[in-house]
Amino acid sequence: MLLRIALPLLLTSWLRCDTVTVKPSISIEKPLDLALVPHRTCVTGLVADVSSAIVPVVKAVETGDHFVQPPVTVRDDRRFEAMVYIAESTLRVYEGKKFEIALFADPNQVLEEGLRLSRWPDHRLSAIVRLVRQDNAPSGCDIGTAAVRLPPLPMPNPVHRPAKIASPAPHDGGDSIGAIDKIGITRLVLLLVSLSIAVLLSAFAMLPGRAAAANNHIEAWHGAVWHWVFTTVQFLRVQVWSMWCWVTARGAGWARPIWNAKGYTGNLSQLAIYALLIPLLVGASVAAFYAEARTMVLGLDLLFGAETNPAADSSIGLMAGLLPLTSETTADAVQHAGFVSRLSGGFASLWAEKLGFLAISLAGLQGAFGIVLLWRFNGDAAVRLRLFAVLRERPLVTATFLLLDVALSLTAANRGYELSSITTNWVLPTVISATIALAIPFILSFATHYAIEISGICLGLAVTVALILALLSALAATVLSWVCICVVTVAAMSALAAIFSALCAVASGFVHFAALLGELIRHVRLSGSSPDTPAFPRVVDASLVVLILAGSGYFALRGLLL
Repeated sequence: MLLRIALPLLLTSWLRCDTVTVKPSISIEKPLDLALVPHRTCVTGLVADVSSAIVPVVKAVETGDHFVQPPVTVRDDRRFEAMVYIAESTLRVYEGKKFEIALFADPNQVLEEGLRLSRWPDHRLSAIVRLVRQDNAPSGCDIGTAAVRLPPLPMPNPVHRPAKIASPAPHDGGDSIGAIDKIGITRLVLLLVSLSIAVLLSAFAMLPGRAAAANNHIEAWHGAVWHWVFTTVQFLRVQVWSMWCWVTARGAGWARPIWNAKGYTGNLSQLAIYALLIPLLVGASVAAFYAEARTMVLGLDLLFGAETNPAADSSIGLMAGLLPLTSETTADAVQHAGFVSRLSGGFASLWAEKLGFLAISLAGLQGAFGIVLLWRFNGDAAVRLRLFAVLRERPLVTATFLLLDVALSLTAANRGYELSSITTNWVLPTVISATIALAIPFILSFATHYAIEISGICLGLAVTVALILALLSALAATVLSWVCICVVTVAAMSALAAIFSALCAVASGFVHFAALLGELIRHVRLSGSSPDTPAFPRVVDASLVVLILAGSGYFALRGLLL
C-alpha cells in the first residue's frame, strides 16, 4: 500500500517541478497587460522579499526568442523600478509587434544581460505581461499607473477571455503539461532509468542470495572477457610468428633464383676492377672512333677532290688534320684545353666537313660490325681467337668487316702517298698510313666489346640487387602491415575490456550497496521489533528501498547530465 501511494506522489512531484509555474511572489504594476510601450520602457512593481535577485526577461512572440535584461535593484520599501529593452531602437520596424515580459530568479542558471534563450528560465516569480511595441509611446516612468489600453488581441482559441487589470492571468508561454520539451523528456527518461535500477537493486537488497549470485556472475563475465582478450593476444602472436616464418622462407626461395640469374661468377675484386675499367674503355672507344672517322674523312676528301682545309698541304706532314687547329686557335688554348673539350671540338669540326657525315657513318658501321663479329665471345676468348677461325664460323660478317677495313686502309695509303714530302722515298708514308688505318678498326671493336661486356656485368648485378631489395621491402611491408593490424586489434580489444571492467566494477558496487542496504534495513527491522509489536511485512521494506534508491539515482543522474 505504501508503494502504491509513494510512486504516484513521486511522479506527480517530478512533473510539477518541471512543468508547473510557481506561485508569483512579485507583482508588476507597470506596464499593464497589453500596454503600448516604446523601445525603452519602465517596469515597476512590488516584491515580497527584499533580498531577491530579480532579472527581467523579454520574449519576442513572433520569433520565440527570450532576451535577458539588466538586473533589478529592490529598494527597502520592497518596490523596484527598472528600464528594459523592447527589441531594437530602429523606428517603424517593430511597430505593432507583440512581446511578453516576466521576472525570474534562477539559482541554477546564470542570467547575464544580453543572453538569448530559447525558452523561459526556471523559477518565474511574476505573471507574464503582454506588451505591444509603439515607437512614440511614453516610457511609463513619469506617469501614473494608468496606461493606454488596447482591446484584447485575437487568440487562436475562439473563446476570448477578458483581461483582468488588477490580477492579470499568468500566460506561461508554452510551459504547460501538454508541452513537454526536450529537458522534460530527458528527465522522464532519467526517472524511468532510476526506477528500473531501483527496482532491480531492491530485489538484490531483499534477496541476499540473488545479490551474491549476481556478483558471482559479474566476476565470471569479467574473467571471461579478459580470458578472451588474452587468448586473442596469444593467437595473434602465433599468427605474427607464422607470417614472419612464411615471409623469410618465401624471400629466400624467391631471392635465390634472382641472384643466380645475375650472370656473374667472379669475386668482388674482379667486380671492382671491372668498375674501374669502364670509364677507361669507354674513353678508348670514343677516341678510336674519332681517329677512325678523321682518318676516313681525310682519305675521302683527297680521293673525291673535296679538300677544303687550306692548311692541309705537303708541308704539314702525314698526320695533319687529326686534331685540326683553326686560325683563331692558339698554342696556349690548346695546351690548357682538356681531353673532353678537345674531343668535342674535334667532332664538331668533323661534322662540319663536306664528307664528315659519311666518314662518321662508315666508322660507326665498322664499329658495329666489330661488335657483331665478336658477339657471344667473352673478352679473353675474343683476344685469343684466330682470324681464320672467326672466318670459318662467321664468314659473311668477317668478310664484310675485312673488305671495309681494307678499302678504308687503301684510302689512307693513298693519302700518305699523295701528301708525302719525301719524294725520293714514298713507301714509308704509304705503309704507315695503311697500317694505322688497318689497326684502328680492330682496336675500336675490341675496346667497345670489352666496355659493353663489363658494363653489362655491372648493370646485371645492380638490377639483381635492386630486384632483391624490392622483394625484401615488399615482404617487410607485408609483415609490418600485419603487425600493425594485430596491434590495433589488441589495443581496441583492451580498451573495450577496460570499459567492460569499469562497468563491472560499477555494477558490483551497486550490488554490494544494495546488499548492505538490505542488511541495514533488516537489522533495523529486527532490532526495533519486540515480541508484542508485529513485524512489518517485506513489501514495506521493498517499498522503502525502491523509494530511496529511485530518488537518489534520479537526482544523481540529473545532477550529472543536466
